[in-house]
Amino acid sequence: MTAFVIVEGRSLAAAMKKINLVVEKRTTIPILTTVRLLSSGVGLVLRGTDLDMEITTDVDLIDGDGDTDVCLPAHLLEKIARQAGPALVRIEAGEYRAKIDVADGDATYEVQGYPSSDYPELSSGAWTPIESFTNGRLASILDRVSTCISTEETRYYLNGVNWSIDTFGRCMTATDGHRLASARYDTDGDDKPMSVIIPYGAVRVLRKLAKGKDVGVNRSTDERHHLEFWIGSTHLVTKTIDGTFPDWRRVVPKETPHAIEFDADLLRTALERVTMMASENGRAVRIYRGEDGTAHLSIKNADSGEGHAKAFATWPDVPADPNNPDFRGTIAGFSSFGFNAAYLKAALGNNHGRFILRFADSGSPFIVDDGDEEMTRVLMPMRVL
Repeated sequence: MTAFVIVEGRSLAAAMKKINLVVEKRTTIPILTTVRLLSSGVGLVLRGTDLDMEITTDVDLIDGDGDTDVCLPAHLLEKIARQAGPALVRIEAGEYRAKIDVADGDATYEVQGYPSSDYPELSSGAWTPIESFTNGRLASILDRVSTCISTEETRYYLNGVNWSIDTFGRCMTATDGHRLASARYDTDGDDKPMSVIIPYGAVRVLRKLAKGKDVGVNRSTDERHHLEFWIGSTHLVTKTIDGTFPDWRRVVPKETPHAIEFDADLLRTALERVTMMASENGRAVRIYRGEDGTAHLSIKNADSGEGHAKAFATWPDVPADPNNPDFRGTIAGFSSFGFNAAYLKAALGNNHGRFILRFADSGSPFIVDDGDEEMTRVLMPMRVL
């Protein structure tokens, strides 16, 4: 008798949605477009990979018989499962093809498959536990730092999030050389330091899979240093980036005696207004103090002109000149400063309270202070004429 499994369409669609986070639609290796189905008649296990990551998840079995082990087109299977909805889906698999029956014959599909012997395995043998996160904590941390991941391929070691455990504590950090975000989620250090770089692809997947969920993390004991993330019955195995993350603490300024305070919502609105004038090659926004004490934002566009917007700001005190009572002066060379408008907007995030830029002078790194004590954010200024 041919092996078969019967599952609910909605359950299969939910599982396939997870699998397809790593399965690509187009690739030069056909087996990588498939999902591997494994069952011994007790449960159904689904597995997908892109050779850098591997996701495995379970589906509750309504009925089944025999040993199923076949690779089927992953995105096609998700479409069929979504269309089936609450109806039952029967998958009768051979070595190279499968017959899929929806709602007892309402729809049937003959699907070309691939032999499971060609399917690549990513998982390592032995693992050691290193951390656990509860209530979506991991996804929240990754959300806050991932905007600073670099996409520059020449500096591949910046194409991910550095996860470090050392005597300073436990934190996750990302930087692209122009901005930096580091989330310290625990002050307890460890005398056995660890530093791994989670690739951007895995960060993207984890932000979706781990939202609101508890996560356990293991590390392979071999030299490959793969990471394994357990999220309920789903687990993700990912390679790490083989490189050395820079000592980011050296970038964080030790002293920032001056501060400019904004209302985050007002600054966000002003940014949205002024960036309408930005061009692909001109995204630098200049911020300076107006005569009325407001912050003036301006962007120049060589083709279209110049845009201006205002936002209320509290500026640092400037020592008065006793010989010139109208003198507004500067602090440590400060008269105006500039940022990449997109980076400043990303630093604002969803903050709706106070937003403070702390600095030593207009040419040094700025500390972004939005009241989140776990976060260290650094924004490099730009020279704007």
